[in-house]
Amino acid sequence: MKSRFKTFVVLLICLVTTMPVFAKMWRVNNTLSVPLNQVDFNELKAAVESPMVLSGDIIYVEGSGIPYQGGIQIFNKKLTIIGPGYLLSQPHIQPSLCESNQLSATIGGVGGSTGILLGEGSDGTYITGLSFVTNYSLPISILIEKTTNITITRNRLQRVEFKSATINLPSSISSFEISRNLIGNIVFGCYLDISNLSIRNNLIIGEISANCSPSSSINLDGSIMFNTLKTGNSIWARGCEIAYNIAGDITADPAENGAIYHNRLGSNTGGYNPEILANGQNNVYDPYNFYNNNWDYDTDDWKLDDPSDIDTIHGAHNGFDPINPNNPVSKANLPAWPAIYECNVQPCGDTTIQVQFKVRVNN
Repeated sequence: MKSRFKTFVVLLICLVTTMPVFAKMWRVNNTLSVPLNQVDFNELKAAVESPMVLSGDIIYVEGSGIPYQGGIQIFNKKLTIIGPGYLLSQPHIQPSLCESNQLSATIGGVGGSTGILLGEGSDGTYITGLSFVTNYSLPISILIEKTTNITITRNRLQRVEFKSATINLPSSISSFEISRNLIGNIVFGCYLDISNLSIRNNLIIGEISANCSPSSSINLDGSIMFNTLKTGNSIWARGCEIAYNIAGDITADPAENGAIYHNRLGSNTGGYNPEILANGQNNVYDPYNFYNNNWDYDTDDWKLDDPSDIDTIHGAHNGFDPINPNNPVSKANLPAWPAIYECNVQPCGDTTIQVQFKVRVNN
């Protein structure tokens, strides 16, 4: 009997220690009032800094006509931050019943020169559906320090910057994804060692560049693919696979990286472009003016090209594969941007009937 009791205690301890821990979801809205009967927090900054919000939790930031406070610093927490999306007024992005709910969650009204800082211990953080103030009072939307396994996707960003370290204490950053964003610039600082970097399917009005001299202090390993840059703007990234981009220039030295292929360039003179073009790999100089001078996030220039209208002469317009024109790569391959939308549906018929329904989520 005694031995059976010991066995039961051991089994109970094993069961308790193996029970799953579920993430808690938090609601942020700066137009509603706390306490918890309406929302959990009025500011994303307050939610991130709260000791109640634990690593692994999910924070929903609701759309508002008032910008949320910036100066948000994430340390020692893995968070999932989800906003309502961007370009919500486009009629084909969400169902017609939802068109009245068109407010983005904009970060950076006050609170510093940085929207969100991803600091040490923020490993595994996922950010989507946010918009950031686009003026010089908030030049940096997201600033990255020493961290790993980060995803930044489907946001409207002004500048993403990998913060400079020092020669004696370089920063190691790994498994970093920047994808499907509307973005101004991506900038690498000094003394960085970045591995498994993925920059893909973004619309970029500025450049992918290094804010460091000499740039040899930056070690990159990863891929930059399927991005569309505004006319004349450059991609710089030593050590990365650079493919299927539409850009003005690629200034990475092909001697340092042999994986530069299937790009459409607007110049054959800038940077290392003559070598890249002469080096083969089906990089193509296409002088066709495939943008207008007013290319912007808020115009129709972000829209995908009609896949049935493939221009095989000026492939830069729709980024078709130079090897296989029947396999087009649409402009940045972007899907719709909303992360969340809300529909208000008026009841009809008998309102006492209980109905079961399912919600389908596509991402």
